[in-house]
Amino acid sequence: MNVFLNIMILLLCFLFPVCVLAQNQLPPVLNQSVLMKPPPGAPPPLGAPHPPGAPPPPGVMGFAPQVPVILNNLPQAVATAKQIEGFLSPGKVWVKRGPRGDIEVKGAILYQNSVVGVIDFNPINGEPLPKGIHVFAQSTEITLQKINEKLIGIVKNLKVLPAAEFREPEASWVFPVAYKQMIVAHIKIYHDGLRVVPDYPAQQEMKFYAR
Repeated sequence: MNVFLNIMILLLCFLFPVCVLAQNQLPPVLNQSVLMKPPPGAPPPLGAPHPPGAPPPPGVMGFAPQVPVILNNLPQAVATAKQIEGFLSPGKVWVKRGPRGDIEVKGAILYQNSVVGVIDFNPINGEPLPKGIHVFAQSTEITLQKINEKLIGIVKNLKVLPAAEFREPEASWVFPVAYKQMIVAHIKIYHDGLRVVPDYPAQQEMKFYAR
């Protein structure tokens, strides 16, 4: 009997750390239940993601997490944001007309096949643009193939910075994403600090414009 108990104890001592290690290595959860409103005037594409029966976005319709709880979740949100760096992948690229008739060139950042961020490109030379800079151009000679090649290299070198602001409409932490010395995108982590929030308007735009 003692031999059997000793064997069981040894097995538990061996298996428990392995299970904990495997759990810690899992990628963060993608929060598919949080729906974002599309930008005004954006045409909804066919097959746009809209999970049936999904709850309204927290922070809207009267629900608001308590501030102390939100702040306590910030360290976990930072850890989650840094953890997804190695799981980001390039999505599709597309060209569209802006509100003033100018050309906009964009590329998607994916996490688990969902858009979580967008990078803007200069329509004149095809280089990535930092957030806040807009190059006005009525046409572009940059091919989507060239932008796609650039996007692949950029996503491999993206860094999620370990500092965030909080946005109440989405009830999410928003982390800047850097490429070299530029902030080129933002990624959202849900207020609980555990779940990655998809960029639904960007996903709709990619599905509608990308070919």
